[in-house]
Amino acid sequence: MALPAIAPPVRAESPPVSVCIDPEPPPWSYWKSDGEGKPTNELTGFSVDLVRRLFREAGREARFRTDIPWTRCVHDLRTQKSGFGMDIYEGGPHAAQLVYSVRYYTLTPQLFTLRDHPIEVLQPSDLKRYKGCGIVGGAYEHYGLKAEDLDISANGYAGVVQKLKGHHCDYFVEELEILAGMRLSHEDYLDDPEIAHRPLKGVKRPSLHLVAARDSAEAALMPKLNAEIEAMERAGELAALWRKYAGDIPYSR
Repeated sequence: MALPAIAPPVRAESPPVSVCIDPEPPPWSYWKSDGEGKPTNELTGFSVDLVRRLFREAGREARFRTDIPWTRCVHDLRTQKSGFGMDIYEGGPHAAQLVYSVRYYTLTPQLFTLRDHPIEVLQPSDLKRYKGCGIVGGAYEHYGLKAEDLDISANGYAGVVQKLKGHHCDYFVEELEILAGMRLSHEDYLDDPEIAHRPLKGVKRPSLHLVAARDSAEAALMPKLNAEIEAMERAGELAALWRKYAGDIPYSR
């Protein structure tokens, strides 16, 4: 008598991975525009495509969470020990509680001032002799600046530029590629005739990373994600993906 066939066990699908993201500015992550140039609810950009690819290769689906700023994102990662954050700089007060992916982009720090109001800054510590402005949720530790060293009240780049032009501060600091990316959304601050910018010596160039809470289940995925990032760079795919969204803005890992 033949034994009945036994069906193989059904393999449960892995649940989606939550990835928090603070949309804007391009080319990393931004809302896709419709035919009239108005933003839709569809995310696009270099980092969005990259993260989708990384998790797909790891057998997971990335679901982006856009309803919280990155500071709240990091808090939730640490306390709930679930999910990922993306486009996050390495370092800061909670770095020891997080696991970072290998870098996938490195940026260029710059000092922005008014052309008719230059300041003398030879090293990062000189910044503290002047009044600086910052953006709510911005990361400034790599400039040697703490929250109390800056007026961090501007909402977005238009706000910090307005404060600078209104002489509410002497400078702001930001990465060159971020302001270059704003040109893609028709906000060109780099070519503003009233504003000057230059590199800052002695400042560590910040890199972008995926992060998860240390000892979390998500952290166990990092080796797979890292291997895929390295493979993409060797194949020239990271640079090609960057050019797709950033055009002639140089790619630097």
